[in-house]
Amino acid sequence: MFALVPGEIRISTGFHAEFFGTEVVHRHFHQHSERLARRINRSVLGNQAFHLRDQFQNLIVILVDWSESKFHSFVGACALHISSSTQSSETRASIAYDHSVGSGITEAKAVRARYGRRAARQSNDPALPLFLEERARAVARLLTETGIDRSSARVLEIGCGTGGNLLDLIRFGFVPWNLAGVDLLEDRLEEARRRLPADVQLIAGDALDLKFESGTLDVVILFTVFTSLLDRDYRQRLARHAWRLVKPGGGILWYDFCFDNPGNRDVKGVPVKTIRALFPDGIVHSRRITLAPPLARAAVRVHPSLYGVLNAIPVLRTHALCWIAKEGD
Repeated sequence: MFALVPGEIRISTGFHAEFFGTEVVHRHFHQHSERLARRINRSVLGNQAFHLRDQFQNLIVILVDWSESKFHSFVGACALHISSSTQSSETRASIAYDHSVGSGITEAKAVRARYGRRAARQSNDPALPLFLEERARAVARLLTETGIDRSSARVLEIGCGTGGNLLDLIRFGFVPWNLAGVDLLEDRLEEARRRLPADVQLIAGDALDLKFESGTLDVVILFTVFTSLLDRDYRQRLARHAWRLVKPGGGILWYDFCFDNPGNRDVKGVPVKTIRALFPDGIVHSRRITLAPPLARAAVRVHPSLYGVLNAIPVLRTHALCWIAKEGD
C-alpha cells in the first residue's frame, strides 16, 4: 500500500490501497509499481515534497475509485470531475464554405462546430505541450520503422489544423513540396499558412471533395479526426476515400483516442477493433500512447514530471498511434 512519510512516497508491489473505507486491489498495477515508486521518489524534491505528496495522493484517490470491469470508462468519465472547472465553454466555429448537396453535408457542418469547441478547450490545456512532445517522438520512431523514403514521399494530412503535424514532418526530413493539408476551418488554415513554407499545399474544404488521383500518396495522416465524426456512414466514406488515395507500399498514419468521454458529447472513441473494421484491407500496427488527458491536466498542475510517472502505466494511456499499411503489388 502507499506509505506516506515526510518528503517521500513509497509504493509496495502489491498495490493494496484503502481510501474512504473502500479497498481496491488491481492486478494491472502490480508489475509497474516498483518502477513507479522509483520515479516518484526521484521527482519529490526540496520544499515541494509535502505539497506533491498530498496532491499525488489525491490523484491516486481518483485512480482507484473505479470498478475493474469499467476502468477505461472511468478514465474518460473522470474528465467530469477533474477538468470541467477549467474548460472554457467558448465556442469558435468558422465556416469556410457551404457544400452543395449530398449525404455528408450535415455531418461536415457539424464537424466544423465540434472542432471549434475542441480548439477552445485545448487553448487552456496545461498538458498539451507534453501531449504533443510525446506524440512527435512516437511518430518519428514509427515513421522510421515503416521505411518510408522521406525525401520523396507524398503526404496528405486530413484535418491539418494549424499545421503543427506538417511542421513536424519537415523537421523529420520530409520536403515541403510533397506535403499537403486539408481542413474544414478556414481560420485554422490561415494560421497554418503563416507557419508553413509556401511550397506546402493547403486546401479548405471537405476531404471527400479532394480530387487527388487514386494510389498516388505514400502517407495519409488522420490525427484526432474520426473521434469527431459521429455519423457512421460519413466515417466509412472518409475511411474508404483515404484508403483509395494511398499507394501500395504506403499507409495511413493514425492517432486518436480509443474511449468515449461522457463529459464531451462532441466526440466518440474509436477503439483499435473499429480501426481494423474501417480499413479491412490494411495491416494495422498499433501502440498505446498519451496519458488520459483529465489525469494529465491534474498531474501537470502539481508537477510536470508527474506526467511521465503516470504515463509509465500502460493502462492509463488512452490514444492509439497506428500505421495502417497497404501491401505492395
